Amino acid sequence: MKKYFIVLIIAFAFFLRAWNLNSPFYGDETPFPYAAQDHSYHGFNFITDTPYGVFIWTSPPLAPFTYRLFTWPLGVTHVTMRLVPLLMGLVNIWLTYVLSKKLFGQKTALIAAAIMSLSFWHLLASFLIEYDGPFLTFFWLLFFHSYVNYEATKKTRWLLGTGAALGFGLLTKLTAGLMFMALAAYLLLSRRNIKYVIRTSALIFFTGFAIFSIFPILSLIINPAYMIRILSHSETLSLVPYLFSPVRTFIYLVLWATPLLAGLAFFSIFIGKKKDLQKKMLFLSWFGTVTIFYIFTKYVAAIDRYMSVMIPALCILAGYSISYIFERKDFMRAALFSLATLVFLNLLNFVKSQWIGHDVMGYLRNALLLKWDFIFQFHGGTGPSFMTSFIPLGAGIVLCGISFIYLLSAFARKDNKQIRAGMLIFVFLSLGFNLFLVQSFIIKAPYPDVGKNSLEMIDYLNKMEWGDKKVFLTDTNFGLYLKNPEQTTVVGYFFTNKSVEMDAVKVYSDKNGAILVISNYPKKPLYEPLWRFAETCRLEKEFIKKGFSLGYIYVCDKLTT
Repeated sequence: MKKYFIVLIIAFAFFLRAWNLNSPFYGDETPFPYAAQDHSYHGFNFITDTPYGVFIWTSPPLAPFTYRLFTWPLGVTHVTMRLVPLLMGLVNIWLTYVLSKKLFGQKTALIAAAIMSLSFWHLLASFLIEYDGPFLTFFWLLFFHSYVNYEATKKTRWLLGTGAALGFGLLTKLTAGLMFMALAAYLLLSRRNIKYVIRTSALIFFTGFAIFSIFPILSLIINPAYMIRILSHSETLSLVPYLFSPVRTFIYLVLWATPLLAGLAFFSIFIGKKKDLQKKMLFLSWFGTVTIFYIFTKYVAAIDRYMSVMIPALCILAGYSISYIFERKDFMRAALFSLATLVFLNLLNFVKSQWIGHDVMGYLRNALLLKWDFIFQFHGGTGPSFMTSFIPLGAGIVLCGISFIYLLSAFARKDNKQIRAGMLIFVFLSLGFNLFLVQSFIIKAPYPDVGKNSLEMIDYLNKMEWGDKKVFLTDTNFGLYLKNPEQTTVVGYFFTNKSVEMDAVKVYSDKNGAILVISNYPKKPLYEPLWRFAETCRLEKEFIKKGFSLGYIYVCDKLTT
């Protein structure tokens, strides 16, 4: 019967992920549907035509072309585009199960797959139209699956398979090189034999490089600007961590991975059979390499999608911890108590909280000062967009933290009874916290549905008479839906003081007139020059949902002389 459990787990994962398939496209997702429907010469020249000009892709073409091939017979819609990450997410759950079973057995594999199916972070990764969560995670799993088979059989074909996974990963995004670094770290820590490390990794590297080299060669022949664009867009590393990077990385581990994954993965270091230590080191190297890379990366945008490649490693380590400590009856207890935690956090979510400007350091400052009555806005370049009060988030983190300290202290005392009790408490609290985020993303109660509001704004705009006015937007995704996208342009997309840009818009508006469309999620700080410009125009429509002003449409008339 156990062999069918993985089928049930994947079916349940599909049900959770299919819930929001029809959600609208978000900002950084928009090049993908443009590319999927662009079958011109430009499209196969690694360039995409958009209403805002020609877009040269910032990563190799494997992911955009996959979306194009998938949607070619079905058409480009929210559903067909989001089916790609969803289906790849399900495949990644299955590969996580297979890899975990090979190393740690059926029990650990089923728990790891179940955790991954319920994981808030993996739910998002199976939703977003992008590179890392669906594609790179797939190649990470193939990469380590092939290498584990090589260690078991010593057959060269598995080393070639490992190199092939690296090569196709690089054809998706250059950060796939991290998988090679993770393997090198694992080999150095576990083998401590430089000759073996060089001999093993050399074949992997050159196989991967040979496959990847197809792309720069074609780029030089067809369009050299493409390769230059990719290299110039790559993340910037620094020997000294950018002040914000460690804080940002910690926030993603606590809120996106949740204590369920982060805490149990950390605890797996201290427990288990001695023969399993080297196997766990593989996943610790995977997790550690990605974490360290983004701590030392100067990149100010949201990186939840980039770090999502570590999810399988976290799930396998978390599954190992639970399978090692839990007895059969503990699973039912943890499930029941986690539902009680979910109800408790939902009650806290209804406590009135203030809606403040989107500022991660501001969130952190309020949290540390115990001023928790503010709304935390989950937002990234590719989405998702939903909000919760920080009160249940803060309460959940504190409760998980206290229970985790209790678990570690029980382990330090070598009190097996208390270790099991501490594990049970930590699991049901952290699982309840994770389920709270899953539910908040899917149902979005008691706060408004931001994606639905965007579609209402688009519908209102399409019914307006634009005349010869240019429409200035704060969100790139609107251009996919508007009746005359060539009459639109994007301004103030990032939360920075772009006074020069807005001054130019004001000059244009005074001369020709304009329509200004402000999407106010996440909430834009009041100091932005965008608001100063809006004050000079006439408010056409304010979009208020459940007491939140989520958007505005202003009409700006030209000055008469």
